[in-house]
Amino acid sequence: MKKIFLLIQSLIIGGNLWAQTVDFMPPDTLQVERNARVRIGIQAGMGQSRFYGSDLGELSADGQAAFLGGLTVGLQAVTQVGKHFSLLHEVNWQEGGSRIRREDNGGNPYDARLRTRAVQVVPLAPNFTWRGISLYAAPYVSALAGGFVTDSGGKKDRRIFGDPQNTTETDKYLQKFDFGALAGIGWASRHWHMSLRYQIGKNPLLDNANVFTFDQTQPVIRIYNTGFCLLAGYRF
Repeated sequence: MKKIFLLIQSLIIGGNLWAQTVDFMPPDTLQVERNARVRIGIQAGMGQSRFYGSDLGELSADGQAAFLGGLTVGLQAVTQVGKHFSLLHEVNWQEGGSRIRREDNGGNPYDARLRTRAVQVVPLAPNFTWRGISLYAAPYVSALAGGFVTDSGGKKDRRIFGDPQNTTETDKYLQKFDFGALAGIGWASRHWHMSLRYQIGKNPLLDNANVFTFDQTQPVIRIYNTGFCLLAGYRF
């Protein structure tokens, strides 16, 4: 229920921001907006994600990370502003993470999965289409809704998601927000569309509350998200 609530809340916030933007538009811009054709659609797909960065050793025992599969589902709005140009707006529920190497209390290594689940918002993606082939790129921002890492027995340990009692001196827990960029190439017909996209995060994966304090010298932990996804969808 919490996941559904987060998705609905993101849609409401996005709608309010759009309404406020329209209220402040000059008349000429409003006329263009009224003439623009807007279509709503749904999309879903599978992706592969992993972590990268110079500090992977802080999270993975061997300093390596492998791809982990995950699901993406979401809503998409398309504003057609010309024969070949349109603007994409998206809200997606996205699974990410990576396969990493961990050690148990006895120092024995084992393979683990670190899974993240987030609500991703793509506010504005310029999209160029020619003969059904489309190219697009955009920034994105995402809010973490859940996360866990598996232990040596395969059980899910959700403490890595973090709670108010965590301290970065003794605990490593996940950042609650990420931002970055994505780009994709796709195909579209009148109603159906398909695309392959790549995204790269630029906000550190692990939180570090001591970065900006005067009495701490703990550096940023340079571990980030990256991955690609194959999506298919239907526009009404």
